[in-house]
Amino acid sequence: MENQPLDQYWTTPYGDFAIRKTRFGVYTSYDRELVQLVTGGTYEAVFKMTPAHLQWAREGYVVAEGQEVGTYSSSVGVKL
Repeated sequence: MENQPLDQYWTTPYGDFAIRKTRFGVYTSYDRELVQLVTGGTYEAVFKMTPAHLQWAREGYVVAEGQEVGTYSSSVGVKL
C-alpha cells in the first residue's frame, strides 16, 4: 500500500472503512487495520458495497425470501 494516510473513515454498525484510489485506477476500501475489503471501478460502487460487505462478513449473507440460492465455482471445467 502506498504511504498515503487514510484519514477519512466512514462508520457503519459493522465497522469503519476508508477508500483509496489505487495506482491501477480502481478504488479499494480498507478497514482500520488496513485490511482490503472491496475493490471496484468507481468510488461510488465501492462506497455502496463496503457496508454490505462488512455486514455479511460479520453476520453471514442471508438470501432474501423468494430468491434462489446458487453455487458458484472459480475452477475451469475443461482441460487446457
